[in-house]
Amino acid sequence: MSKQENIIDTFDLIVQIRNPYYKLHGKWKEDFVAAMLKWGFTLENEKLSNRQGFYIGGYQFVEIPHMYNSLNFPDIDCPFIQQPLGYYCVKFNYNLEEKDYNCHLIALIKESMGLISSTKHQKAIYYPCIKEAQHSIDLHKYAFDDGAILLSRDDKKYLAYVIEKIRKQLRKHLYDAHIGSMSTSHNPIRYSYFFRVANENDNNTTYTDDKIIWDQNTIERSIFRDKVTIWTFNFDEEFIENVLMLLPDEHIRSMW
Repeated sequence: MSKQENIIDTFDLIVQIRNPYYKLHGKWKEDFVAAMLKWGFTLENEKLSNRQGFYIGGYQFVEIPHMYNSLNFPDIDCPFIQQPLGYYCVKFNYNLEEKDYNCHLIALIKESMGLISSTKHQKAIYYPCIKEAQHSIDLHKYAFDDGAILLSRDDKKYLAYVIEKIRKQLRKHLYDAHIGSMSTSHNPIRYSYFFRVANENDNNTTYTDDKIIWDQNTIERSIFRDKVTIWTFNFDEEFIENVLMLLPDEHIRSMW
C-alpha cells in the first residue's frame, strides 16, 4: 500500500497548513498546537481532546517531504498566506458530538488558512479555507460578519489592502471615504465620512465640506449595498455543508 493510500484510508480530514504567522522549519507544529488550544482543543501524543478533556479523535502531523503534491493539493494564489508548511491529519472518534466537530472545523479554517481535504469515497476532495469573494461595503461595527471573515483584525498590511480595495470600488461610482482601522474584536474597518470625487482616478483626499455626503439614505442605499472583492475566510454555507456531508454517515445522523 502506498503512503497516499494509507493516508486516505486512515484519516477523515487532511488539512494543509499555510498560516503566515507560523514558524518555518517544522516549528509550525508548536504554533498550530497553541492556536488550537485557544479554541479549546488539546493536541498531545497524537490524541485530540475537547475542552472538557474528552478524547474525540486521533491526529498526526505530516511534513512536506512526505506528502507534498502526493495528494495533488491545488494552489491558492493569495498574497496573505505562505507556502505549505505541513499537514494536520485527523481521524474522529465514533461518538464525536456536533458542537465539537463544528468548533473544530471553524478552528481549522481560521488557523490553517490552507485547504481542507475530505478523504471519504477513497478520493481526496478539496475545500479552500480562504477565497477571493464579494462582500458588501458595510463599514458598521458588525460588518464583515463582525470581522470574523477577515483574514486578520490587526495585520496592517492586510487591512490596508482591504481599505484600498474599498476605496477603489467606491471611486468607480464617484465616491470616496475617510476610512481607517482600529483595534477591536469586531469589524476593525470603520469610516468617518464619505465624500464625492470628480472621477474614479481622483485619489486626492483633499475636499471641501460641500463634497461630504451627509444623507444617510445615500450611504445606506448606495454605498453600503455596493460590493468589493477581497480575500477572506471561506465560511459560506455550501462550504460548511459540503465538508459536513463528507463525514461518515454515523456522524451525519448525529448532526442533522
